[in-house]
Amino acid sequence: RGRAAELRGGGGLAPPIRTRTPASSRNLVLSEEELFNPTIECCKWLLLFRHFDRCDALLAAAEPFFRKKFKSQNKNRKNALRFLRSVSKMRAGLAREALDDIQAACLGAPHSNVVWNHFFRCAKAAGVLGSQQVQNFLTKVGQDERAGDHAVMAAAHTSAENDDHNLAIHQYNQLWQRNPKLVQLSMGVAEIQQAVSMAEEDSLEAQKLAAAKAFSGFWHLTHYGASAGFGPAEVYNAARAFHQFGLMHYAQALYNKCLDKVAEASDQGGRWWRLEMMAAHNLVALYLSTGAEELAEDVKNKFKLC
Repeated sequence: RGRAAELRGGGGLAPPIRTRTPASSRNLVLSEEELFNPTIECCKWLLLFRHFDRCDALLAAAEPFFRKKFKSQNKNRKNALRFLRSVSKMRAGLAREALDDIQAACLGAPHSNVVWNHFFRCAKAAGVLGSQQVQNFLTKVGQDERAGDHAVMAAAHTSAENDDHNLAIHQYNQLWQRNPKLVQLSMGVAEIQQAVSMAEEDSLEAQKLAAAKAFSGFWHLTHYGASAGFGPAEVYNAARAFHQFGLMHYAQALYNKCLDKVAEASDQGGRWWRLEMMAAHNLVALYLSTGAEELAEDVKNKFKLC
């Protein structure tokens, strides 16, 4: 009788049987932290095999998991998702859409050089690198104290890309007051670039100004290296700057000096193989451009370059 009443009370259905969830089943539910890294890795593989639509779909599905704004860790994860989505759109040829995502990532991670480098690639591919839109965005980011140096540096690079060297130098000088080491290399490059463009003019005044700019540029490059202790990376950057402006004699000497410093650092347990390969590759290109094919072959053989 009691059993019949129990059945009627449940609408004629027997009550559910309570069971304990096996540990193996409980472990199938991933936490946010456990879900994030597999999502990122999966997106990377999809990008590698050019499955851009699938990558975008996965990123769109994953984003709601990382919207808790009160957690700084979740903000970083959301920025990572935006960055990957921008990379996906860029590789799919959608530069303007990629720019929207990377701008959001710049606002979320204004200290990241990787994010800024991708921002410039997107802006250049979208044809808006020198536009008022980009300048306004850089000004906006520059108002953030965390990003001040990066935003001013980005604005200066944009001015230099657009051959507005006077504005670029003014912006680098602005940054110089706040972070001299960060700007010395860029100041040197901008002033030498301006000197090279002025040297093509015929007037005596232009020639004098070009010489002054060149002297100032060399001064900045020298002090950049000195302030950083003339390490392998600093010597490489200076060599690359001279190479860029066709000053092959200086570039060749500095590439060789960089390779010597890498060898010394490697003997002391340093890991400089990537820098060594870049310096050797550039030195080979320099030798080939000047007709020194035997020297180029020697470098290729020594560093096992293809």
